[in-house]
Amino acid sequence: MDPNQQQLLLTSGGAKSSTYVDDVFSTYVYRGNAGTQAINNGIELSSEGGLVWIKRRDGTNGHRLTDTVRGVTKAIVSESNAAETTEANGLTAFNNNGFTLGDSDYYNGGPNDKLTSWTFRKQEGFFDIVTYTGNGSNRTISHSLGSVPGCVIVKRLENSANWAVYHRGCQTTGAGLIQLNDNGGVNTSATDIWNNTAPTSTHFSVGTSQNTNGNGETYVAYVFAGGGVPNTTDNAVDLDGSGDYLSLPANSDLELDGDFTIEGWVNVDVNGWNGTRQTFFANSIGWTTNHAGISLMNSGSSSEQNCITVWSDQGQIATSSPVTVTPSDGWTHIAVTRSGSSVRIFKNGAATGTPVTYSDTFHFGTGATWIGAITMSTGATPEVLDGEISNLRVVKGQCLYDTNFNVPSDPLTQTSQGAISSNVKLLCCNGSTTTASTVTPGTITANGDPTVTTNNSIFDDTTAGNIFGEEGDQGIIKCGSYTGNGATSGPLIDLGWEPQWVLIKASDRSAEWSIVDCIRGIVTGGNDAALYPNATDAEVTSYDIMDVNATGFQLNTNVQLWNQDTKHYVYMAIRRPDGYVGKPAEAGTDAFAMGVGGNSPLPSFAANFPVDYTFTRDITSTAEMYSTARLMEKKYLVTQTNASETSSNAFVFDYNLGCCGSGLNNTFRAWMWKRGAGFDVVTYKGNATLGREVPHSLNAVPEMMWVKNRDSGEQWYVYHKDNSSTPATKALNLNSTGTSQSGNWLWNSTMPTSTVFTLGNDGSTNGNGHNMIAMLFASVDGISKVGSYTGATAGVTVTTGFQPRFLILKNTMTSSNWTVLDTTRGWGSGNDERLYLNTTAAQSAFNVGAPTSTGFTIINNWDTQGDNIIYYAHA
Repeated sequence: MDPNQQQLLLTSGGAKSSTYVDDVFSTYVYRGNAGTQAINNGIELSSEGGLVWIKRRDGTNGHRLTDTVRGVTKAIVSESNAAETTEANGLTAFNNNGFTLGDSDYYNGGPNDKLTSWTFRKQEGFFDIVTYTGNGSNRTISHSLGSVPGCVIVKRLENSANWAVYHRGCQTTGAGLIQLNDNGGVNTSATDIWNNTAPTSTHFSVGTSQNTNGNGETYVAYVFAGGGVPNTTDNAVDLDGSGDYLSLPANSDLELDGDFTIEGWVNVDVNGWNGTRQTFFANSIGWTTNHAGISLMNSGSSSEQNCITVWSDQGQIATSSPVTVTPSDGWTHIAVTRSGSSVRIFKNGAATGTPVTYSDTFHFGTGATWIGAITMSTGATPEVLDGEISNLRVVKGQCLYDTNFNVPSDPLTQTSQGAISSNVKLLCCNGSTTTASTVTPGTITANGDPTVTTNNSIFDDTTAGNIFGEEGDQGIIKCGSYTGNGATSGPLIDLGWEPQWVLIKASDRSAEWSIVDCIRGIVTGGNDAALYPNATDAEVTSYDIMDVNATGFQLNTNVQLWNQDTKHYVYMAIRRPDGYVGKPAEAGTDAFAMGVGGNSPLPSFAANFPVDYTFTRDITSTAEMYSTARLMEKKYLVTQTNASETSSNAFVFDYNLGCCGSGLNNTFRAWMWKRGAGFDVVTYKGNATLGREVPHSLNAVPEMMWVKNRDSGEQWYVYHKDNSSTPATKALNLNSTGTSQSGNWLWNSTMPTSTVFTLGNDGSTNGNGHNMIAMLFASVDGISKVGSYTGATAGVTVTTGFQPRFLILKNTMTSSNWTVLDTTRGWGSGNDERLYLNTTAAQSAFNVGAPTSTGFTIINNWDTQGDNIIYYAHA
């Protein structure tokens, strides 16, 4: 553990006290009641302190920000330059599990008013609140983040003044002004705001401006983590595309005849092939028997011109197609690795293209080695990169990445990511000169006139940022930037994790600030809910702004607020609770609930958590089992057929304590899950690529997976760890009674890992261009269990380690239904109410067995002697 993380150790006994994202951030939506109302979001504000930001969603009431430092009833508004006001009936108390509201329309309007709150608790590595009195002179203001801020938002309190925002993505030197209360871009000439000085891990600087430091004026600053490392450690070499490159003399250390890793960061300045291959790393000898190269753009077919491509004397070996590298990506980590004979290409930690078998030597050390250039014939003019390269590393004899990985958040060293020091043969493009290096097998020469760039914001400051989760080694906030491409398939932003809340602003043009979050709705393949901090507008739901995924988010619109071609955007993102940083369930009811429909007020089904996935049906008659998820809001699938998804306004998820809207009466039952250590929902776009690896956030190996193509009539397919001794070669249909069948073409005969699951090229699990969904289940001690037993005529007793409330059973060897039992409808009395996932039959009573304090029993006439029965149980 980093020494700066020792605040996580309790002085009594040295036991570690874990902090989770649930402890420090909440999006909580609610209905007004025109009276007083306590919002119990689980955030300790009374002793820890924090900020509450409130906005009516369905009206033009303005934003209200109240914090524990200024005190209750003290409000400032984000869309205005107005001074602080006292609103006696606004936020009236900060509590140990949230806050209390009065009857003000801005905070708690009438019963039909829909409102949202965002709560940020003070916490090192996440958020701080600072108040100070200005003195009109350049100065520094201390903060308590312990890491470099990514964003600082300042407001003068006593008199009207514009909000001033520092953001890592557009003001790395501390110059310029961007204002929260208007839609303008950054004013780069406003050097008096931050004294032209970037913040540090202990303070931020202010100049002489009335917006941040007027003499005798009082100010509040909201300080968010997610900043970059100190400026001296994110250097890069800039190549101008007109003859600039670096070279080394021939050296056998760069002859890669076994396992290897070549990696680094690039920031390209051109879009498309543009007559040059835009080379990352190569040798100089042209197309002879010893050629080798890695290019970012090449002269191949139009579908591959922007792809990462690996070359040898035998031609093109592997490509990242259809994944590209463009200017809109900004700083991008690329890696090419070989393990055994398998060559892989990664972009921002995600496997791309198809793994290729290639055992011959890559002759990067035969002839001169070139960085940022290639030549296709001896003596020809080099084809050079137009862009920047940082932290280029070559590791010989060691494959560091053979599956998806989190991109390093710190500059590379000789031992980072598990590298063995003696295996690192080259580490360069990381110093104060173009030819500087940490390790090199020969003298590096600068050709042309390359330069060094600094303040690149490539790396995150993790000094006190990566302190969250059970192990205290995870970050939960990131501030960054991207360049728009004007396409509906917009930039893919790598965070290393899935966000739940994102703030975006165009920095070089007029455009509204916007906030989206997963409670109000970020829907894969649907419209998202946005609010504008600089305006009083009601919530906007007209645009499919983005999709979120296990490693970040992707823009889905060409609307100028989020993705205008060539325009620069800044963002702040907060991580969702997942298997790494989500608060662990202490009881089964923290992660799984069963509900009866027809509740009033809504949601129709009650739970004590925000629901991420549910299946529901009318149990009293023949009916479909509807399967729906937060990420596919207002759409549903049915488990008993292969039908594609259907729209329905009943399946909404903008609730914190349950799910679904009107139309689901008390004859309906729902089974509801929260994502976390034992369950995940993953949406992805299929690409029909054999060996496709899809990231997930369980922080555990999935033991059962349900996968469905949402766009076409493909079967539901199920992976279960006990389907056979080789489960990655087998599958079951969720929508049929069928037995275990060959499934190697579904899972590519590859077992899932704690970070990814692997797919074949079949349309049912990886349809090209189709929207897919996967539900992933894993065992958690005392909470859930994925397992199997062998049927016996004398009956069976199964141990799960807890008393289950819910059970799914399926015989993999004899045609049988997917049977659902639970203690809410009746299980254990001898008349067990059965439902089936694969049929529309109404529930019916049969004596199956009973739950016990440590598992469940199965009676002697239920299962076939000797058959394999798989199950999933939840406490």
